[in-house]
Amino acid sequence: MSTEEREPQPTEDDDLDIETIGYFETPLAERPDPRRDPSLTAVPIGRPRGEPSVFVHADAMDQITDHVGGETKNEVGGVLVGSFYLSRDKRVTDVRHALPAPKTRAGVSHVTFSHDTWDAIFDQVTLGEGESIVGWYHSHPGFGIFLSKQDIFIQEYFFDNDGHIALVVDPVRHAAGCFKWYEGSVVAADGFWVSAAADNREQAVKYGKMMRYKIAHGTREPRGWLRRLTRR
Repeated sequence: MSTEEREPQPTEDDDLDIETIGYFETPLAERPDPRRDPSLTAVPIGRPRGEPSVFVHADAMDQITDHVGGETKNEVGGVLVGSFYLSRDKRVTDVRHALPAPKTRAGVSHVTFSHDTWDAIFDQVTLGEGESIVGWYHSHPGFGIFLSKQDIFIQEYFFDNDGHIALVVDPVRHAAGCFKWYEGSVVAADGFWVSAAADNREQAVKYGKMMRYKIAHGTREPRGWLRRLTRR
């Protein structure tokens, strides 16, 4: 959440023993992802591949863009609510709602989740059956899509489940990026999908037209052929 020149360091409030609440099913349920569900449609942002497949419902994208678009001087953030499941034995992270994080301390290049923030989130979040907090989002107004050391600290400390993601949005440049776990490290995904009701495809299509997928810098997940080599 910061540029290298203005990198914030973890504070005492960051060093909190807080567990994100949710419902984790072992083994994960098997169900069709939005690309194979006839009631839904999905539009790619970037070139999504690899696991987990990440789907963000257009309703959640509306909530995120409304939030970050209303503050283009300071960073803002929140949590992502949805579910983890398997589709054809491939892991899926499905985001259905976004909840702005209240009582954060925000600046031009940082946002901090404090004890008060988490207390307020837990008071406000409503989870349906099988739902949990599946990640978080924050803005980088005008300075691109990446994860700073502080962002990675937050991901590693608060969002350490294999399916947890970080979604970064630059409301000035109309860009977005997704970060996920790969073999114990947080890496930049190649893209994600925006889903919507099949009879309301334009709700998803608008994000395909509006959002550029451009990672400014950061580690990417290895391609299939390289992944096979590194696992030998």
